[in-house]
Amino acid sequence: MENELQQESASVELRPLIYFNEPGLLSTMKKLEAAMFASSSSTSTLYVETLGLVAALETFRLQHVLNHRDSRLGTLTTMQERVVREFIEENLGADFGLDDLASAVGLSRYHFSRRFKATFGMPPHRFVAERKIEKARYMLSRTRLSISDIAAATGFNSMANFIRTFREIQGIPPNTYRRSI
Repeated sequence: MENELQQESASVELRPLIYFNEPGLLSTMKKLEAAMFASSSSTSTLYVETLGLVAALETFRLQHVLNHRDSRLGTLTTMQERVVREFIEENLGADFGLDDLASAVGLSRYHFSRRFKATFGMPPHRFVAERKIEKARYMLSRTRLSISDIAAATGFNSMANFIRTFREIQGIPPNTYRRSI
């Protein structure tokens, strides 16, 4: 088992794992925890060491699977995509940048940008702009807020920027959109 662990560790690039579900590893870790906190007379050292090796081996294999899947697809994982979508939706009215999005899923700006575009079919700034305009369309149709209040609520730093972006995405300015609904 130690030889196999050495082979696995040499072939895998380790990175932090956040938000994952691996039932086999969880089961092993629970056994390891129970064995470590059991009285020393009822648990053999060999058993605890073996569980530790099994846990390490399962971790390396999980890393290998995730690294292989990520490099093969070149996209965000399902969990990363969900985290990014939630971050964007929760922060539409705030000023956030590419570093904030990339760090939310533990990637560099470069890798995040490439994977984001491969996942969503557009760069992050375009996706965020479309989400902001979608929220603005909803607010224009369902509220009586002024256009400047809607611009501020959707995270635009100026009315001119909001109107230009709205026109670019919708084809008409926001006041025309509001009158048409």
